[in-house]
Amino acid sequence: MKQLSPTSRRSYHKQVNAACGPQTRLGGAMLDVIGASLVTAMVLVPSVNIMRQSMDINERIQLRQEMVTYCTNVVEMELADILISPVNRTSSGVIYSGQNVVRSSATRSDTPQLGGIPGRLMAVSVTVWHDANGNKRIDRNESQFSLFTKAAMTNK
Repeated sequence: MKQLSPTSRRSYHKQVNAACGPQTRLGGAMLDVIGASLVTAMVLVPSVNIMRQSMDINERIQLRQEMVTYCTNVVEMELADILISPVNRTSSGVIYSGQNVVRSSATRSDTPQLGGIPGRLMAVSVTVWHDANGNKRIDRNESQFSLFTKAAMTNK
């Protein structure tokens, strides 16, 4: 391949530029890149924020679904236990769902104050809550879910 001298290179570039037409936009490519970057940033930043909010909402929904499932499970266990030993009692439990601690409190009683009939009908109340601060108590700002049902006592 033949090497061009500096003067030959200049003349070569003049010929190419003459063939392509006059250049009226010096530095236009850089402005295009800056403009495209600005447009991308204006679209990308809100999109990332929306995705983060969506992930937070999805995590809350998933936690609440797990709480409902756990609460239903505790109610079913209490109802099954009533068939075996129909005694008044209060119990508590805990499950760990990833980084979240979900606690439960179950009360079953045949006293009329809680909705039962002594010796015949037992009331079962289960509350499940997300113990966000780990104090083992239901706080106002913590998500909670409660179920209440009654079961006939057939053993007496």
